[in-house]
Amino acid sequence: AKPKMSELQQEFVRVCGEGASPRVVEEGWAAVRGLLEQRDKLANLASCAQAPASFGAQFAAVAYLTGLRLGEPTPVERLVRNAGISVKDFFGSVEEQHLRLHPGEPIPEALRRLKEHYMAATVAWKKYDQLFATLFPSGFVGAATADQTTSDDSKQLGWCAFLVAKCLVFGASGGGNVLDVYHLLVCVIELLLSHLPLDARGGAIWQSLGALVPKEHYPMPAPARAALHAELKADPDRIYKLDSAVAKVSADLR
Repeated sequence: AKPKMSELQQEFVRVCGEGASPRVVEEGWAAVRGLLEQRDKLANLASCAQAPASFGAQFAAVAYLTGLRLGEPTPVERLVRNAGISVKDFFGSVEEQHLRLHPGEPIPEALRRLKEHYMAATVAWKKYDQLFATLFPSGFVGAATADQTTSDDSKQLGWCAFLVAKCLVFGASGGGNVLDVYHLLVCVIELLLSHLPLDARGGAIWQSLGALVPKEHYPMPAPARAALHAELKADPDRIYKLDSAVAKVSADLR
C-alpha cells in the first residue's frame, strides 16, 4: 500500500535521529513535503508503494542540507547510520537533492570540503590497507608473538595514528587534497616503521631500508628514506614539507 504521509514523517524524524535540532526536523520535513508535491523522483517513490525505510538516502540528504542552511548541521555519521546507506550513496543523494531544492545554486562549500575530505581519506585507507601486510607482516610486535589479533590491533592502531596526524596537520574539520593526504600517510608509515622492535622488522621492505635504521628515529637516515620513498612512489619534496609537522605529531603521541 502507498505509505501514508504520517508514516513518511515518522521515518524522516527517525533518520534525523535523537538530538537533531527541532528546526532542522521541522524545516527539513517541510522541504520533503515540497519535493513530494513537485511529483519528482521522491513523489514517484511514494506513489510506488515503497516502504518508508526506502526513502532513507533522500531523507538523510534533505536533513543534511537543511542543517547546513540553518547553521545547525546534523552529523553525517548519524544520518548515514540511521538511513542504512553508504557514505558514497549519501553524497550522491545530497547533490541530487540540492539540485531539486536549490536549482541553479552552487554546491555548498561545506559539502565540497566534506566530500574532498572523504575522498582523500578513502584513498589513504585503501592504500594503507593494501600496504600493511607487506610492510608490517607481524604487526607491530615480533614474529614470535604475532597472531591475527595482534596484527588486526596493530593495523587499527596505525590507522588511528594516521587520523590523529591528519587532524593535527590539516585540521579537525578535514583538509588536504588527495596528494597531500597520501604523502602524510607515507610520513606516518615511516614513523611506524622506525618505531618497530628489531624482531618485528621482517618485511621485505627492510631489504631496501638496510639495517642502519635506528629504533625510534624519525626521520630515517637519508639512504633509507630515499629507498622508502621510491618504494611508495612518494615525492621527496612533498615529504620534506611535512617533516616538522610529523615530528611534532611524533612527540605528541609519545
